[in-house]
Amino acid sequence: MNKHLHYAFLGALAGMLTVINSYGQDCKSTLRVEGATTFCEGDSIRLLTSAKPNTTFRWLHNGTPLPLQTDTVLSVKQAGEYKLESSIREGSWKVVQEKLTNFNLYSAAFDGEELWVTGGENVLSLYTYPATSTHVALGIKADGSVYKREETHPKAPYYKIKFAEVRSQDSRKLPFGWRLGDRVGEVTNDGGATWQPISFSGVINTGLIDFSDGYLKDPANGVLVGKLYSHKIAGSSQLVMRFQNNQAIPVEIFSNGVRGGYGNVPYEEHISGLFFANDNIGYVVSGKGGIARTTNGGLTWAVVRDRKTDSKPLNGVYFASPSVGWVVGSNGLIYKTTDAGETWEDQSVAEPYTFTQVHFVDHDRGYTIGFEGTDYMNLNGILLETANGGKSWTRVTLPEQPPFNDILFTDPDHGWIIGNNGTVLQYSASYCTSESDPVTVVVNPRPAQPTITANADMKLVSSATSGNQWYFNGTAITGATAAEYTPAQSGRYTVQTNQTGCSSAMSEAFEFVVTATDPAMTGSVIVYPNPTSDQLHVSLKDLTGAVHIELISPDGRMVGQKQVSSTNQQSVIPLELKGLAPGAYVVRVRSSAFTKTSKVILNQ
Repeated sequence: MNKHLHYAFLGALAGMLTVINSYGQDCKSTLRVEGATTFCEGDSIRLLTSAKPNTTFRWLHNGTPLPLQTDTVLSVKQAGEYKLESSIREGSWKVVQEKLTNFNLYSAAFDGEELWVTGGENVLSLYTYPATSTHVALGIKADGSVYKREETHPKAPYYKIKFAEVRSQDSRKLPFGWRLGDRVGEVTNDGGATWQPISFSGVINTGLIDFSDGYLKDPANGVLVGKLYSHKIAGSSQLVMRFQNNQAIPVEIFSNGVRGGYGNVPYEEHISGLFFANDNIGYVVSGKGGIARTTNGGLTWAVVRDRKTDSKPLNGVYFASPSVGWVVGSNGLIYKTTDAGETWEDQSVAEPYTFTQVHFVDHDRGYTIGFEGTDYMNLNGILLETANGGKSWTRVTLPEQPPFNDILFTDPDHGWIIGNNGTVLQYSASYCTSESDPVTVVVNPRPAQPTITANADMKLVSSATSGNQWYFNGTAITGATAAEYTPAQSGRYTVQTNQTGCSSAMSEAFEFVVTATDPAMTGSVIVYPNPTSDQLHVSLKDLTGAVHIELISPDGRMVGQKQVSSTNQQSVIPLELKGLAPGAYVVRVRSSAFTKTSKVILNQ
């Protein structure tokens, strides 16, 4: 899907390309509160702020950062003081001096302390370097000062220079690195202090290979890309070689079995970009739209996108992780994958730019470089940036520059762009950090869940002395807010307590039965002895049908029950009271036409 670019216009001040995005000195965030800052235990509110470009957030609780809380929204359940720390990155590009060299610069690498830049001009010849070939090498310190500038004649330029992870020896930084060019490949194990030729063996005459790219695990193993000269006058074969135990062995990727030329090697498409996410997982792109992946350090390759899918030229590739990466090419082409190349999302822009390289600092923030124009003598360098993983791109409008060839970030705050005619741009970032005004949150505790007991007068009593609200069968009883309540009808009674605006959990239900007695049968049920200490008897007489006897504790729980099938004659039913706590109990006797409730006092 093509997208038109947004533009961030920059001014030029004394050779400096000023800030890409500037938000001034006030980077303090304003907090919004959803809900009241005083609430009850178990509830929550939300604190919010507005998202800002190039801004990171960190929430603080009583001055301590909250782990993993870096979003613009915070859910708050605890009392205390909350602040939001905002940090806005303000980045700027500047030209490193004005004219370091008139020659083109192709590749940049960082050794852990300094930037190495290679370039020059090459006039191709099969066996000799003509006097017009020039090798250029620049050394640039982190502050942008140039400490080395070399132009060597006659010597062909290096097209690729790279340092692997920094290695430690005698407390010094001594990174392993390599540089590749026309019929030359060299490695270093001391951070570039000395360089040794790569040792080659095998059937391929590497003295006839113009190396353009490569990735080395060590001085004897890796992947090399170049072209093999076929004869003195013209012609060459593109090659991808697995470099294994010092042997350069051609591999087939896009050639579909077509071979020929010197050494009967595979005729590959032009390999325009190579990137390794680690020693095993790597990708190549071709000038005819092909993309291939290796998972074994270049021993074998699988085509994940061929020119039958889309033959638009590809020029650069970069992966922020082994599965998430981007490729760029001509006519504004930008593709993204999140599944190691199995599928690709079109993030292209509408403008017909030619992108030469792409680089991402993380999965969201990235840059692509290249040039615009069709007149070879009047091409202008371009720089685009994204802050959302490529969903949208913004062109950074710079004072007129030649085409850009390589981009490198040594860390998220420091980057470099190199290009034709000795162009070197340096990026550096500063941060504005500030804390928001505090928001104080008060969390009131909830009262304990109340309990209900029945006193000697058969009133229901709440364990809470104040703040009560009584309920009958789940409905609030109007005006029933005292600690005691006299029930007027049978049913389930509950109570809830409210303190400082916070309600307790509802009490357990107390089931209360008001006696409904047939006066003619009042003598049919006798409960004795009352009071009692260990056993209770219920005398039944002249009650037809089944009779249910229930013993209910002071807190409304049924603690005993019996059922009698028929009492046409007098029956005495014992109820065991052992193990029950002293208090006022209720004995309820029910039949199909008769109910009687009696209060019984259980003593020690």
